[in-house]
Amino acid sequence: MKTRTILLLLLGCTFFGVGFVSVLFLMSEEKMQRNNAFQRRYMPEAVEEMGHLTLDYNAYYIAGMDDDTIHLGNVSAPLYLTKVAISLTGAEEVQIEISDLDLPYQRVKTSVVPPYFYLGDGTVPVLFKGSIHNFKADYYSIEDAYFTEFVVADSSGVGIATISGTTGSKALGLLRKTKMGTEFEMNTSLLEKQQDGVFDTDGILLWNEKHQVFIYTYYYRNQYVIANNALEHQATGTTIDTISRAILDVAHYSSKDQFKLGGRSVYVNRQSATSDDYLYIHSDRLGKYEKASVLEQASIVDVYNIQEYTYAFSFYVFHQKGQRLSDFKVYGDLLIVIVDDVLWLYRLNPNYFDLGLNSRYTARYQEND
Repeated sequence: MKTRTILLLLLGCTFFGVGFVSVLFLMSEEKMQRNNAFQRRYMPEAVEEMGHLTLDYNAYYIAGMDDDTIHLGNVSAPLYLTKVAISLTGAEEVQIEISDLDLPYQRVKTSVVPPYFYLGDGTVPVLFKGSIHNFKADYYSIEDAYFTEFVVADSSGVGIATISGTTGSKALGLLRKTKMGTEFEMNTSLLEKQQDGVFDTDGILLWNEKHQVFIYTYYYRNQYVIANNALEHQATGTTIDTISRAILDVAHYSSKDQFKLGGRSVYVNRQSATSDDYLYIHSDRLGKYEKASVLEQASIVDVYNIQEYTYAFSFYVFHQKGQRLSDFKVYGDLLIVIVDDVLWLYRLNPNYFDLGLNSRYTARYQEND
């Protein structure tokens, strides 16, 4: 009888221990996702859904915009683009031709900036440039600089995020095409190192056409950096979140001597986009009085004015349940969002956004409707 009682007590302690650990885990997950130190100002009528289109796969990203056509890249088929009309009435697939198919490609991405398109792989490294009229491309840059991402900056060149061979930290660079060939410049002081200089400075590089500036949004801290078209520092802005130092979960795999980022790292800014006077940041960090249940069917977008370096307001992007926003871009008054295998279009309400003459895209949607 004693033995049975002891076994029952041990079993009960085990279940209690497992349950207690589970509760602590869920509480820590909630703490990672929530920050009661800031409070958003929501504008429920800031955006209006225009329509959506179910795509064939969930591997698409937004490559660019041309007139009344959205160009989608595909990570599974990097030499193909899908052209979708703003009216969402049809889609057309086009094949890209590049001058060299024999390079060791690993991570190809395409960017459409009319009348051109660019295809790059920073692991080679190589960049191709071609016309969207025939989708044939030749070398723009090859073996000039390795990069983790690139953004086309019109005649200014191509901005890249790279790793400095001198400092070992992430840095921003600029590739320019000249009569003598391709010039490469790097600014190693734009991004602020906090820990390792690689993971802690990771983020998204954007180009704002109206103001001719680069914007770099950090993933793991509440900051964004603005630089002019020569990659000279212009300003550092702060988002409404209060995490100013990156919270990282980094593991070292001794067998391969590699460092990898773990799932316990805290994303402050997941994705970002820019257009006109605004920086748009998608974040799933919950502020004061916000319910976690809303994230089951919507994504949060925070809006910042990059002229005044201020937080403007936030809005929800409602989409299909149980999925997470994977990519978004803003063109004038048009917000394009991809959630899993669905392409969503939204109209920015001019009562909340000062867009000037750029509010032309959704008008074309209405004309074609």
